[in-house]
Amino acid sequence: MKSVLTYSIVAGVVLLAGCKNQTDKSVTTKTSEGTVTTPAGDSAESRGTSLVRVVDAVPGSDLVVRADKDAPFDKVDYKTVTPYREVRGNLVRFAVFPRSAGARVHDSTMASTTSSDSGALATNNEALSDGERYTIFLMPKDEGDGVTMRIVNDRLERDSAKAQIRFVNAAPRAGELDLTMQGEKDPIFDNVNYKSEAGYKSIDAERGPHALTVRRDDGRTAVAPVRGIKQLKSGKSYTVVVAGLPGQWEVITIEDEVGANSPKR
Repeated sequence: MKSVLTYSIVAGVVLLAGCKNQTDKSVTTKTSEGTVTTPAGDSAESRGTSLVRVVDAVPGSDLVVRADKDAPFDKVDYKTVTPYREVRGNLVRFAVFPRSAGARVHDSTMASTTSSDSGALATNNEALSDGERYTIFLMPKDEGDGVTMRIVNDRLERDSAKAQIRFVNAAPRAGELDLTMQGEKDPIFDNVNYKSEAGYKSIDAERGPHALTVRRDDGRTAVAPVRGIKQLKSGKSYTVVVAGLPGQWEVITIEDEVGANSPKR
């Protein structure tokens, strides 16, 4: 059984390596915390690393995210979107800890084993491809206290005629949700369940302004406005994340643009 499992994991890494979704230019990311530019995927591939960021959708949290022996995300709190950071390795164990766990979480001498995950709120083994970009979405568990994570491959593309947008439901008590745009009869995304992420959709960005709203799946009841996006622009990719608690739903927005600037050294 062990040999079969090992073969399956290795085969998965080989498959990922053969299906490249990396960027050949830098990526500029804009969030409520500011704007940052990160290196091209080609550059990261040459160093044998992938590019990973974290979105914290857990209300009241103060977290550390470890990747194998390293802790590249050492201060992650609610509504934080970290910059992409380089992570080495193609089979990486991610572990989420409360920041109150202290120095033990940052001890680089610790082996990446199940025993070293003592006190972790969530763990996940992930196959990563060199040069590609990933987002870790941290969410509250759907039952009781705790944290769960969803890791997705960011297939960022630059389309000069279209904007790209995706929608993530990170609120376990919100039910199924729609993402709607003013003036459009049909929602951009509909009936999106908790933890769902269906990938990017292309939107005609010539029309606007684009007033986006998160609604219940009945299409009528508004949950929260998307204040972080006033106008969709061609060539950019947008991520809309619903978070929060009943009666206090909030929206986290991310704007990515491939090739907007040269990477900062």
